[in-house]
Amino acid sequence: MSGRTQTSPASLGQGPLTVRRLVPAPGLTSARIVRAVRQTLSGHPIRNISIALVDDATMAAIRERYTGLAGPTDVLAFDLRDEAARGAKHHGPPIEVQTPIEGEIVVSVDTARRQAACFGADLPTEVLRYVIHGILHLRGLDDHTRAGRARMRRAEDGVIATLAGRPLPHRPPRRERSAARHARRRTASRA
Repeated sequence: MSGRTQTSPASLGQGPLTVRRLVPAPGLTSARIVRAVRQTLSGHPIRNISIALVDDATMAAIRERYTGLAGPTDVLAFDLRDEAARGAKHHGPPIEVQTPIEGEIVVSVDTARRQAACFGADLPTEVLRYVIHGILHLRGLDDHTRAGRARMRRAEDGVIATLAGRPLPHRPPRRERSAARHARRRTASRA
């Protein structure tokens, strides 16, 4: 799989931010991805962040290797800091430590394309939503509870609205979207 790589130059207190486009995401520039990451970080320091845009086959292979789960998913975030720098694992409010973030985010453009069509969104916005979601995980937010999912959805929507310069229409939380998608698949398979 070939692609383009763009590294955003490090600025004061900010390490490199690399975008690897292994598959095309028409209408989405690497510069726009970098802006979304910086907006989501809100000045949080970076040691090194890498973002890879991949296809479903690549995502499925990565997901199975690192989580043991089969099939593609929308986004995976890998926090590469050691436990002491990351803080203890938790399922409560986000840990707002100022330890520089070091991580990798992998986004499936194929999954984003399907979800964008399903919810009337455009592909660039859906890919950005996944990038933002991954960054929020690296900042310590969690979506294992209803409250956590709602907190992450508000944060995602806020960043996207800021980048777009306008409010976004309401979208159901990710788990509700997933349930709706599975219901549509069951209905389609019976037809």
